[in-house]
Amino acid sequence: MRSCTYCGRGGHNRRSCPALKKTIRDDPEGYYARVEDRKAKARKPRKCSYCRTEGHTKRTCEDLQRDRKIQAGRAKEWRGKFLSRCQDTGFGPGTLVKYVDPAQIKSEWMSTRIERSIEKHGQYALVVDCRWETLDHRNAARSQNAIIVRFPSGFQTFAQLPTEFGGLMDEYASPHFEIAGKINSSKLAETLPPEWHSGTDTADWHLHLT
Repeated sequence: MRSCTYCGRGGHNRRSCPALKKTIRDDPEGYYARVEDRKAKARKPRKCSYCRTEGHTKRTCEDLQRDRKIQAGRAKEWRGKFLSRCQDTGFGPGTLVKYVDPAQIKSEWMSTRIERSIEKHGQYALVVDCRWETLDHRNAARSQNAIIVRFPSGFQTFAQLPTEFGGLMDEYASPHFEIAGKINSSKLAETLPPEWHSGTDTADWHLHLT
């Protein structure tokens, strides 16, 4: 007869050992309690942290793989239109932009803010870079401060895409700049990594996984 590996007695095994159960009851934070707790958790079916379904993990989740492809596809489509617009308008790092007429801004508070900025820094600024990770289909839902501009004073700030990108931003977008000096942006696409073009770089962000 096989004996219990915990108490050494016959007639039962470690899993049903009365002595082990008593040890765990008497010391619920002790070594044996922790060991049995880990074993109990290991016996439970795996549950995916993404879809909350048992039987698989997030790493192999088909729902997650499908949703990632959907988000990547949307980003790829938006970015294709964005790059086409960049070529049409001569936009990219190095483009000269200027403030729109403050009178065109619907918000009186924002109109006043732009007037003060013009007085302090001037009307013109240079696009020095873009926050490339924010340039995807999220702008269609809520326009992002996706470009970085620098004024002659040296002051640097974030801003929405210029007015020339209407249609790629949400209907309530209120761009503060318009293009004043174009660049040759025909090579812009070549400076961006493959994952940006495919849209895979921001898929997890859209799924609230990062």
